[in-house]
Amino acid sequence: MRHLLEYLEFDKLSDEAAKTAIENVRNEKYAGHYGGYDIAEDAIDDDSLFEPPHEEMSELFGDDYYEENNNSHMIENTRENISFEGTQSQNYYLQCGSALNVTNDNLFFRWLGIPTRFWTYISYSFNDSRWSSKNTNIEFDIDEQWLEENLGEGSLAKLEPHLEKAEKKFDQHISNILSIISSRIDDQFEDEGIVDTIENYEIVFTEDGEIDDSGE
Repeated sequence: MRHLLEYLEFDKLSDEAAKTAIENVRNEKYAGHYGGYDIAEDAIDDDSLFEPPHEEMSELFGDDYYEENNNSHMIENTRENISFEGTQSQNYYLQCGSALNVTNDNLFFRWLGIPTRFWTYISYSFNDSRWSSKNTNIEFDIDEQWLEENLGEGSLAKLEPHLEKAEKKFDQHISNILSIISSRIDDQFEDEGIVDTIENYEIVFTEDGEIDDSGE
């Protein structure tokens, strides 16, 4: 019965009881309690999730590139149909093609490292595999005839190495994003994240670190 027990706030516990309390709350979060079911969704609920690192963007486009781009990220996150397995799993992947909204093709092509003279002849799409758990990739479509007519014979051969590098850069970018998502999830289960959960949910404990689950 509750009135026979003294329930303590986390900061009133002994060191040993605090360790027990953290482990108990961690297990509850793994089971989906205390916001555990929302952790994956929270990890991707970020307007700047798909934006390359600010240092990289500033070096390429200047510190005010965001403002110059109408206060928009180069790649916005629509949050549509994002599916992933974190790097905690052996079968990790990130599929997010529908969630990638490029707001400025000029910035995007420059970020990918494609020379300006080729931009007119290229389009791109983001593709998710329906049949396998693979990361979203980028696919380029080239108007080869128009390219050769305007830039001369052999232009396609000159373009192809740039597209190969662009594909690799994009692939690495998606891998980096998945690492960020996975790290955010891991952080929620580290001791500091568990202490934040305890504070946010105002969880109290018995003197030996057991959770007060009486609901009273």
